[in-house]
Amino acid sequence: YAVTDHFSLRARFRSADSFRKLIDTAHRLGLRVIADFVPNHISDKHVYHRDAIGHAQRSPYYDWFERNDAGEITQYFDWSHLKNLDYDNREVQNYMIEAFSRFVRDFKIDGFRVDASWAVAARAPEFWPKLRTELKRIDPDIFLLAEASARDPYHVENGFDAAYDWTSQLGQWAWHDVFDEGTVDLDRLRPALTNE
Repeated sequence: YAVTDHFSLRARFRSADSFRKLIDTAHRLGLRVIADFVPNHISDKHVYHRDAIGHAQRSPYYDWFERNDAGEITQYFDWSHLKNLDYDNREVQNYMIEAFSRFVRDFKIDGFRVDASWAVAARAPEFWPKLRTELKRIDPDIFLLAEASARDPYHVENGFDAAYDWTSQLGQWAWHDVFDEGTVDLDRLRPALTNE
């Protein structure tokens, strides 16, 4: 999740051609391919972050990062190596829309599991509908899965097809207390499955 280039493939895919072949094969077999995509932050090793640190306000990427009142780049939790992007910056939004779009156009990806979508929604709630509009223009059947609580209606009302089965507490599964040492408590399972 420490992205250094949103436009490149991981080395394990070897090449763009081998990645295309993988997706084409999946499609021939009737399968759809969903990519894991990380739009909230970039690695502290990303060239944009390095430039912003090295050149401060002289860097064209200085304003690409969300900053606190002291001017320090923010991050969530203890993710000190993952730097939050500033979605108030139109260039950041355009960059991310183009990065998502590349994988739909060039590789025919069928959808995305969107990492930390809750974080972008908290800072720039208008972004997800904007992205959805562009991706639907390229592929009307695109699928978007939000890493966010399905109990929050924002995500399905603003561009996502589905969200995680979380409680209102970030990262806590709705069914976390349903299983006890290999047994299932059906009285707890039913409300977990129905979001009651």
